[in-house]
Amino acid sequence: MDETKIKGWLISGSNFDKYEITLDTTFFHSGKQSVKIDRANGLYTDDFATIMQQVRAENYRNQRIRLSAYLKSNMLEGWGGIWFRIDGKQAEQLKFDNMQNRAITGTEDWNYYSSVLDVPEEAEVLNFGFLLQGTGTLWADDFCLEAVPEDIQTTDFDSSYYPAEPQNLSFSE
Repeated sequence: MDETKIKGWLISGSNFDKYEITLDTTFFHSGKQSVKIDRANGLYTDDFATIMQQVRAENYRNQRIRLSAYLKSNMLEGWGGIWFRIDGKQAEQLKFDNMQNRAITGTEDWNYYSSVLDVPEEAEVLNFGFLLQGTGTLWADDFCLEAVPEDIQTTDFDSSYYPAEPQNLSFSE
């Protein structure tokens, strides 16, 4: 991993040292640079790298907040996207969206992506960023965190996919 420091941003993930994270002055959506996560070699694995920020939630409580950014991808084997998580006082996850259900794969030019969550009263920290799981290159630029009206639909993880109760616990069905 490159030791480039990116003001205001943290680098994290699972085996993130296998990734190169740099500022890029060649490819950007606007301005003069973007940030990119790159992993050129290795088999697709569950390893991932993320560039993230954490901010206090007090200015966002009881509001619907949209995290957005422009992303560009090249030869993603695995997936990438922006992610947004809201934590409570004991670091418990209150809300979450990581775009895995609408992931970026393959090669795509710059596109706008967003995640929208309701920030509850008990929220303490907003965590957000973008991630690459697997191999390829993913660029990000022009992040925005803003309040939006209630008529904008949320994108948080939908737990209705899971059954309400365990099923076939004795394997007899």
